[in-house]
Amino acid sequence: MIMHVPLRKPCAHQVAASLTKSFKGCHVYVESGIDCKFWKFFVNRTSARLHACNGWPDVVKSVEMNNSQGNLCIGIIDNDFRALFTYPDKLPHNVFTSDEHDIEMMFLNSDAAERVITHYDASNQIDKFESVDGPLLDFVYAITNRIGLVKLLNQKEGLNMIFKKEGKNGLFDIPSYEDFLDKTCHYKSDKSMINVLTGWSRNQKHVPSKTNESIISLLIAEMTKNYDTLQLTCGHDACYVLAYILWKRIANKKVSQSEVEDMLSVSYTEQSLKGTQLYHDIEDWSQGRGVNVLRV
Repeated sequence: MIMHVPLRKPCAHQVAASLTKSFKGCHVYVESGIDCKFWKFFVNRTSARLHACNGWPDVVKSVEMNNSQGNLCIGIIDNDFRALFTYPDKLPHNVFTSDEHDIEMMFLNSDAAERVITHYDASNQIDKFESVDGPLLDFVYAITNRIGLVKLLNQKEGLNMIFKKEGKNGLFDIPSYEDFLDKTCHYKSDKSMINVLTGWSRNQKHVPSKTNESIISLLIAEMTKNYDTLQLTCGHDACYVLAYILWKRIANKKVSQSEVEDMLSVSYTEQSLKGTQLYHDIEDWSQGRGVNVLRV
């Protein structure tokens, strides 16, 4: 499951900012409560205030409303498929995106990934795994890239599929990806994956606009385009599959997606953040306006 925060209207953020005119710093809007937990370690608390929204569209709306009122603010959102697919709406100049697909892929594309994976390797199973199946993260991405391709096709082709829904206790439910993996966590087939994803979507009353066979044909064609894994794979998917493989083949104990994501978040360093384009974009914007948004 993926953490979700209760809906807060963008106008509420705009009103809150307007009512605190004595605050001369910058309001920072992020996609969720999980993002807030991460960013509060790196944001300068004396000159910036963090606000959790309910997804990237509400971040954009909150920033646009505050821009119209002259409130100093920025938004930080996941890049999603913007590097691979042209979104219809242009982002405001002060909304910045992650270098990779999302913040979780930022974590996985850093030293944090090795530290977290090693933490679960109490019985020294990684070498055994990789001698047979290759690097663990490459093994994960070979699976999640295919999921990413279906999600990309959903946007490009208008497949009318859904891949998550709001569940209980403020969490998102997502399909059980292990249903198209075998007992050793190997990918079964494209047919098996499409059956799982379209079946789950139908259960959420989102009937795909194309048959499973047509979607598989589109998938096979899309696979020839050699997309960048860091832009294609959703970090939540990668953490879900990684956690499952750690559970079944490395740690020999149950490991959850949320646990892996939390550990990656707290293991991500200032040095890693400073190496991102996102960091430099925020710093350039901040210096141009005389405010220190980040404390690193």
